[in-house]
Amino acid sequence: MTEVGEGVGIDLGLDEDPKCVICGKKHKKAKQEQIQPVAPSNPGWKRKSMAGVFERTSAKEAIYPDNSFPPSYEYQGHHCLALSSLVLNANSSPKDRYPVLNHFLDKVGFAPNQPQNCIGLPAKKSRGYFDPFLDALDADAPLQMHGPAHHENYFRYCDYLLALLRQTMTDVEFCEQTDPSEWENKLKELIGQCVNFAFRELAAYRAPWQLHPVEQAMAERIYAMPKEESLTVDGAGKGKSMQQKTYQGRGQGDKTITFPVVSLDTGPL
Repeated sequence: MTEVGEGVGIDLGLDEDPKCVICGKKHKKAKQEQIQPVAPSNPGWKRKSMAGVFERTSAKEAIYPDNSFPPSYEYQGHHCLALSSLVLNANSSPKDRYPVLNHFLDKVGFAPNQPQNCIGLPAKKSRGYFDPFLDALDADAPLQMHGPAHHENYFRYCDYLLALLRQTMTDVEFCEQTDPSEWENKLKELIGQCVNFAFRELAAYRAPWQLHPVEQAMAERIYAMPKEESLTVDGAGKGKSMQQKTYQGRGQGDKTITFPVVSLDTGPL
């Protein structure tokens, strides 16, 4: 797509082979369309709480206690594909990171805030807040914890997935061979597979999709520690106002923590 962050002007002349808004070349199946901003005005592309937003399918609900969403423990909603990978300044004045891509994603029915792009994870409301994660382990339904300040590798891989998507969809040969409806159907298929891949990897707690690996390792240590032992960890706040919390071991050193692997259509990913 002929962009990095700028809008695209469309030549609506009567050339026999017009310039394509997707690949930037002139060919007989060129896609010509007025590109409209999406993020500034579309609620599906704005930062919001994702609590309660979830695609209720049997495969996805199986990752929770009793195969049911919402889970019994305290949780937070998380974008599978990061909102920031598609939207700049999402917390204040949203702007399309990729105007052409976002325009067509919106056209085929995708939005970052849609249920398919959300997973509910044990809440880590602040540093050292591990109780919901430990509750998930006790329920034999482990999922990684979720709180502020995700590891940078997660964002990098979201960007990488979208780079692969853009590379595929802007391939000149592919673009020349597909009419607009065929191209849009392929985009819809591929973004769905990207979202499914992100959901699967987040649920399975695979690198680089680990949001808080240092604190989670600490929580898993507490879970394994003998009950007579304790561990004090840093909590909310900074400096002199920093709070601390002491956890007693859960005595589960012999228990293997196995994160779920969800069977979803991830295409070639």
